[in-house]
Amino acid sequence: MANRAHFIIMFVLLGIFLTSCSSKAPSGDSTQGLILGGNVLYPENEPTSIVLKKGKNSEILSDVDDYPSRPEVSPDQAKMAYIAPFEFEMAGDVWMYIFSSGEKLKLIMKEAFGADCSVKKLLWADNDHLLVLVGNKVGTVSSNRELYVYDQSSNISKSILKTDENQDIQDLAIHANHIEFNMATYNDDSSDFTKEPYSYSIDDLLAIE
Repeated sequence: MANRAHFIIMFVLLGIFLTSCSSKAPSGDSTQGLILGGNVLYPENEPTSIVLKKGKNSEILSDVDDYPSRPEVSPDQAKMAYIAPFEFEMAGDVWMYIFSSGEKLKLIMKEAFGADCSVKKLLWADNDHLLVLVGNKVGTVSSNRELYVYDQSSNISKSILKTDENQDIQDLAIHANHIEFNMATYNDDSSDFTKEPYSYSIDDLLAIE
């Protein structure tokens, strides 16, 4: 009887444990936010589009005719930003999708940085500030020369870093609360360049007036 009672107790405890585990939402649950490769689909090796999965259904946020860039999801998974169109020698608008409301907004018009410029890359500095890398719209030599930050609270973009005419911001990324990139400096005929790494605190750059 003692062994049988012990078995019953263990069985009940195991049932409680399994019920508790199954009731917890898994980390990164797509019902709680946007997850690239989860409920946000962006095929890399075929005509690009951005599709949002909603249970058994799906919504096309930006189709193949829009030529959207890879979407960048905010750290809190509440929103994502992308460029469309994102094609060679074409200027694109910056768009944002808000998960909670399902709203799609055009954040920045393609003309905002001048007729000869286009947005080349987006990165979230934090949940409220979007980094916008801008370069020349035409030309075969990469020319990413100015970095802006878009503040959602004020709806204002401001320049926080600008290069010389013979320089190019490359490999822009965020690591450990720092913005890191390589600065390429071209020779006179742009046939060759040297690279130098840079790292700036995000807090310091966001504080620039």
